[in-house]
Amino acid sequence: MKEYQINVNNSKNQIQKFIVEEYDNYVVLKQYLSNEMDLVEIPAKINNKNVTVVGDCCFFNHPEIIGVYFSSAIQSIGNAAFAYCKGISKLDLPDSIKKIGISAFIDCTGLNRVVMPKHLKVLSAGLFAFCHLNCDAEIVLPHELEEIDVHAFYSGDSFELKIPDTVKRIAVGAFNGGPKVITSLPYDKCWYLDWPYGEKIVFSDGQEGIVSNITYVGIDCTNSEILEVTIGNKRQNIFYPSCEENVYKFENIHSQQMMQEDIKNNPELEELYQAWLNGLV
Repeated sequence: MKEYQINVNNSKNQIQKFIVEEYDNYVVLKQYLSNEMDLVEIPAKINNKNVTVVGDCCFFNHPEIIGVYFSSAIQSIGNAAFAYCKGISKLDLPDSIKKIGISAFIDCTGLNRVVMPKHLKVLSAGLFAFCHLNCDAEIVLPHELEEIDVHAFYSGDSFELKIPDTVKRIAVGAFNGGPKVITSLPYDKCWYLDWPYGEKIVFSDGQEGIVSNITYVGIDCTNSEILEVTIGNKRQNIFYPSCEENVYKFENIHSQQMMQEDIKNNPELEELYQAWLNGLV
């Protein structure tokens, strides 16, 4: 592999500047260096080799771009590749694309219409998060889609989204703060909730339960969650994060570590916890 800067003329004979990585059989666009053009053309070839990858963060934070034209050589788009490109209004992604990375179009608030690649199987985590799409926005999902990952449309606002019948899995929080979905799948409130919905809780007395609902509470700028935990045929509410030592823990070690971090970073939660215990919130 060799890395270098290159100038590529577009169809208007404008110079587009890139840093690229060249491999034996293909080229990766690593970084877009221009900032004066509103229309970008992804080159099909560089040095007679197909440009198959738009790399991670390649077009990160280029609000001047209003349109992107892809060649049919592109096979994947990297993580956060077009993050914060707030000027882009339409995307027509070629069917050659098989993979789109995490948060690839996060905070692209200008989007109004997107046609996804026909053979894409997974909408990755945070793909269109914080896009705040208009109610008349249209996202055309592929008919081969199988999974919609966590936060794919987080804070996407309330447009309508048609889910293909091929979809087998929709992750927790996929539509949190996001679209109204039209689907043949049985409705699951987890789509509009967030972590730790569905997590297993172990209490100090040995009882085990599953987080089955989340209510958000707060006083001033201090915010927390009340977790409804289903234990057999009964339900119990608990305060998150735990403000009393060893009352409960998450079975998943990573989830328990996340709670410990939240406890350490939010000492002011004790006041909110006491208010909850006394029925004030």
